[in-house]
Amino acid sequence: MTHTYQTCATNLTSHNPLTLPPSSEKRDLAQLSSLGHFLKGSSATLGMTKVKDSCEKIQHFGAHKSADGSKDVDDDDECLDNLKKIIKQAKQEFAEVEKRLRQFYEPGSA
Repeated sequence: MTHTYQTCATNLTSHNPLTLPPSSEKRDLAQLSSLGHFLKGSSATLGMTKVKDSCEKIQHFGAHKSADGSKDVDDDDECLDNLKKIIKQAKQEFAEVEKRLRQFYEPGSA
């Protein structure tokens, strides 16, 4: 389990995945949706439920959908605004989970 945590934590933090990538400046919402999907799976694998839920919303907003994926959203600006908010939330959730995992797997480090 330690190896799984370390590998996933490295993948999640090595390229700042919860920061709006340059694709957001180009309005590449499909790429953001894909990134949300990838992070949702990684988060679910580690049992990070809140992070997974936020990543699922990133996936939906990038696909021009509402937070729960049930409605279409045609306005790119609305999708980007939603993405900025949920990415900020996901970063906070990930920081809390990372802190707790480090306390568990690396006592005395956090």
